[in-house]
Amino acid sequence: MMETMFKLHQLDEADAVVVCLQSALKAKNVPQAKAMDIRLCLMEAVHNGFIHGNYNDAAKTVCIKWRLEEKTFCFCVEDEGGGIKKLCTATDELTEEKLLDENGKGLYLIGQISDEIWYNKKGNKIHVKIRW
Repeated sequence: MMETMFKLHQLDEADAVVVCLQSALKAKNVPQAKAMDIRLCLMEAVHNGFIHGNYNDAAKTVCIKWRLEEKTFCFCVEDEGGGIKKLCTATDELTEEKLLDENGKGLYLIGQISDEIWYNKKGNKIHVKIRW
């Protein structure tokens, strides 16, 4: 089992996370299509943490933790924001109206790709599990 943690102050620091992630997935022989899904989900969660959670405040951090096991990748991303207000509907549906919006599809995508997704009570920490 491999566990990794990062604390980021700016979104552009996520490039180092991607490099580390790709290396870890390759070392565990994760299928390329599943590795792409994992990267998409993780980066969507990180992006949401910076943009919608911390409102790009460099004084606040986004914490990323992941665990890579045999045939399972688990991660959590936590920001210092106030949390998601509509947890019950964030991943449930993507209406035609929302499809054209600039925002609002990241959590939906994570929900569609992942095997499990849950949030802390406050709504500022997402947990995701992806299997292959």
